[in-house]
Amino acid sequence: MSLSPSLGGSLSSIVPLHNGFHDRVLQFEIPDYTSPPLEEALAATPEDFRDDAVIDKMRDLDAAGNCTSSTCFIPFQPATNSTTGILLYGGGLVDPRAYAVLAQPLAEEGYTVLIPVFANDLAFGVPCGTGRLEFAQELYPDIDTWVLAGHSFGGVAAMSDAWLALEDGDTTVGGVVLFAADVEPLVCGTGDYIDYSTMNLPMAAVTATEDGVLNFTRWEENVQFLSNSTLFVSIEGGNHGQFGDYNDTLRGPILGQMDGEATISPQEQWNISVNSILEVILLATENNVESPTVSPTMDGGATPSPTSNCGRTTNKRTTRIIAPLALLSIILLGL
Repeated sequence: MSLSPSLGGSLSSIVPLHNGFHDRVLQFEIPDYTSPPLEEALAATPEDFRDDAVIDKMRDLDAAGNCTSSTCFIPFQPATNSTTGILLYGGGLVDPRAYAVLAQPLAEEGYTVLIPVFANDLAFGVPCGTGRLEFAQELYPDIDTWVLAGHSFGGVAAMSDAWLALEDGDTTVGGVVLFAADVEPLVCGTGDYIDYSTMNLPMAAVTATEDGVLNFTRWEENVQFLSNSTLFVSIEGGNHGQFGDYNDTLRGPILGQMDGEATISPQEQWNISVNSILEVILLATENNVESPTVSPTMDGGATPSPTSNCGRTTNKRTTRIIAPLALLSIILLGL
C-alpha cells in the first residue's frame, strides 16, 4: 500500500488545531502502513476479495478519484433480497477486510452489507463526507433503509455521511452506530456543525472498558451531540482492536497507540457489536424512536454506559469546532 497522492501531501504538512487546542499546531504524516486482517477475518471475506491485489486496486481507484457505485466496496450478500442495507466503515489505517467478522453475520441475518475501501485505508472526505452512501444507493436502489456504522475514524465517516444525507432530506438513512467513536462537531453541509441532539434518529454508541485508544474525555464531552434515541452499550472486558479482526502489534511503535488488554474473546465482542447494529435496525425499521434512558443489556457482558442521555450538556458555546484535517490527527493519535 502506498500513500495517496491526493491526500499524502496535504496531510503530511503542519495541521492547525483550533479552539480547544489553543491554536497550537501539530506535525502529522500519514504512515505507509495499515493493520492487516487476521485469519478469521479473511475467512469471512467473500472469496473474490481475499487477494491483497484486489483491495490494492480499489485503494488506487479511490486515490485517483475513480470509484463508482460498482467499485470500491466489499459486498456481503444475504440469501434473499433485502430492503435494509448496512454501510460498515473500517477504522483508520486498518485493512477493510478486518470487519468481515461483523459483516458476514449481518448478511446471514438477511441484510446487505457493504464495506467501503479507501485510499490509505482512511475513510476520509474533504471537507466532509465520503460519498459512499450515494454510491450504495445507486448500486442497490431497492434498499429503502440504510444504517451507517463505523469503527473509530470510520465512525466519523459514518456520522458525517449520515448527516449530509439527512440535511439533503434523504429519508433512507435509518440509523448510525458508532464503535469507539463519537460525534465530532465538524462544520459540515450547510455550515452548521454536526449535532444529532434534536433528532430521534436511532443510534448506538458502543464502547469497550479496556479500550486504550479512544479518548474517553473527548467522547464524554461529545455525548451531547448524539440523538435522543441513542443506545449506550459498554462492552465489559472489550478493547479497541477487537471491534475488528486485525494485527495491531505495530500500531504502538508506528502510531503510538497502546490498546488495553481484552479480558473477553474477540468473538464475544463481535457478537455484541453485531447485536448493537441489529438493535438500531430494529428501531429504524419499526420507526420506534422513543428515547431510551439506558441501553438494553446485550448478550456477552455488555452493560449500559454510565454516561446516559441525562448527562448531556447543551452549552454549544463551549463546543470545540475542528477542521477535518485536524480531526484525522486527533482521532489517530487519541488527542
